[in-house]
Amino acid sequence: MNAENSYRLIIFSIIILHVIFLYIAGYFEIGLISDDYLNFISAESSSLYDKFHSSIPYYSNYHFRPLWFLSIDFSIYINGLLQLSKGNFILFRIENLIYFYTFGLLAAYLLKKLTGNNFLSIILFLACIIYPCNLNGICWTAGRVDLLCGIFILSSLIFCFRYFRSGSFTSLVISSVFMLLSLCTKETSVIIPFVTFLIFFISYGKAAFGKIKYLLLSEFILLLIYCVFKIFYIGNSPSDILTIYGAPGLFNRAGVILRAIVSLTVPYDYLSLQYSISSLDITFFIYILVLIITGAAIFILLKREYKLKYLSLVFIVFLFTVFPNLIAGYFRPQLILIPFVLTVLTLFIALSKTSKFKLPLKIFPVILIAFWTFLSFNLIKEWNYAYRESLKGIEELCKADIDFISSKKAFVIGLPSRYRQSSMLDYASGPFNYWCLDGFKIENEITDIIHTGALDENSLNSKIKVNILNRNEFDISVTGKTQYLLKLDSPESEFRDNETEIFFSEFNSFGKPTKAKIKFFTDDNEIFIFSNGKITKAGI
Repeated sequence: MNAENSYRLIIFSIIILHVIFLYIAGYFEIGLISDDYLNFISAESSSLYDKFHSSIPYYSNYHFRPLWFLSIDFSIYINGLLQLSKGNFILFRIENLIYFYTFGLLAAYLLKKLTGNNFLSIILFLACIIYPCNLNGICWTAGRVDLLCGIFILSSLIFCFRYFRSGSFTSLVISSVFMLLSLCTKETSVIIPFVTFLIFFISYGKAAFGKIKYLLLSEFILLLIYCVFKIFYIGNSPSDILTIYGAPGLFNRAGVILRAIVSLTVPYDYLSLQYSISSLDITFFIYILVLIITGAAIFILLKREYKLKYLSLVFIVFLFTVFPNLIAGYFRPQLILIPFVLTVLTLFIALSKTSKFKLPLKIFPVILIAFWTFLSFNLIKEWNYAYRESLKGIEELCKADIDFISSKKAFVIGLPSRYRQSSMLDYASGPFNYWCLDGFKIENEITDIIHTGALDENSLNSKIKVNILNRNEFDISVTGKTQYLLKLDSPESEFRDNETEIFFSEFNSFGKPTKAKIKFFTDDNEIFIFSNGKITKAGI
């Protein structure tokens, strides 16, 4: 069997084994979670015009993602044709998995074309589909936005390679079209011109610029048109974009870079990371040791061959991949997929230029992948558990005696929102209307004002202590060992709007509040508490 056939057989075998791995871990049993419901409702309740004008119900107009919403519409349509039951989400799981493998295969193909190195191409594919944080993109149905965007970005780079080799005008046009498609999928795609230049510069040196300059020019023109469209047509204010999702200032931006670096190298959510350090988790520290040895080996190899400049270029590529998050002012592990693959791809291009990439250095990535496999299995099980627990919470919501006839507004306190890095019952109106009423549309609204999260199963649905100060004022505190309180989209310890005022206090060992004081400004409310897995109505 020749090398090319062996390569294809190995990739095919990896995919088959990975599907079996996901099946055993319970991936195909996971349904919609968190804001999946609201995203599906947004897609169903918006027209084609709405999608291309960022005027989508229940969704921020700062996000221009028409192709993503159209893909959701298509999924719902196919699901209807297949007449799958209300609780059968297998189609969405399979779709995300197909996108996931396509993304990984495109990355491996691009690296193979740029370096001719089959081993590195296979390792990149493995890393892409095994790195735990990347699997969030298939467990969380809404994660397909990163998968689709990543597919278009890599396709643009592949046709850029073809243009580089042949000078074909057709390849230039197709590469630009894929960039346009990515711009219509997610804001991350603004990185394409910069990443294209850096990847080809690292691969071929200064000569690359002369061969792809017209393609780069077309990409920058597309980027300029996109920015003008967003600012002047859709009406996105640049100053608002800088502050709407995160606190302004250099300190916060530095924090974004730090969180992105952690997500790139350590496959834990930030709270579990802090908890693993404080609890002296031996598995975590062994992983960190292997990671340090791998990093040191790469550094020494590049230094000995006078190629350390490539390491700095790899870091610059990484910075460009997280640039949209620097603008927005936030980062979380679920966003690392595209930065991870482009950064590792660039690192492997640099390593392919060395003459001493021998067996010892090849062993460490394999050890890392073994760790990632173990952690990925646990991550899938966590998402599965989070989904099952979410269904229990939804069942309680359906049984709750909520008055939707009068003008009273329904508030729910204590619904579980996070289990480790798995999302659960955010934006309760979405799952409530889907399961308790009639599918992907909003008939009745519920405001889930404060959520809980936890790092272990026993803490997740632990009792919430409630001290009723008066009709509109409550003190609440959690009792689970790793249980904590959170307010969605508000990382601050204080929150105030026209309806409520919230003060968080008594922060635990990993910096999350365990107590809160809530004040409602009107009497026209119905307040429900989710505690110990049950919903009860609060009141004097």
